[in-house]
Amino acid sequence: MDFGLARGLTVDTAGTLTQGGGVLTYRPSRCLDVTAAMLELGENDAEDVSGDFCPGDAPLVTVRDGAWRAQGRMAGVAADIPSFEAGVREAEGAVAVDGGPGTLDQSMMATR
Repeated sequence: MDFGLARGLTVDTAGTLTQGGGVLTYRPSRCLDVTAAMLELGENDAEDVSGDFCPGDAPLVTVRDGAWRAQGRMAGVAADIPSFEAGVREAEGAVAVDGGPGTLDQSMMATR
C-alpha cells in the first residue's frame, strides 16, 4: 500500500478500535511490525525500511475533527539512505505524525 510518504507499506497489527464522543482511537495489543519499500523524503529518500512501532500510554492513533495523530515509539529501525551512501540499523526513539486535510507533519527523536 502507498500512504503519505511511504511506498510499498505493510503493517502487521492487532488491537482495539474505539469510537466515542466524536473521537476514534486505536490501541494495539502489541508493537506493529512495519516495513516500507521507500519513504519519500525529497533528496534523502530512505529505502528498505523496517522496524516496530510501539504504543505508549496514549492511543497509538487518535482521529478527531478531521485530523489524526499517530504517536509512539519506534524500535529496531533499519533503512538504507542511498544519497548518504549509508544506512541506519537498530535505531529507536519517539515518533509523532499528525495529519489532516492536505497536511502531514512528522517528528522523530532518535535516542539510539
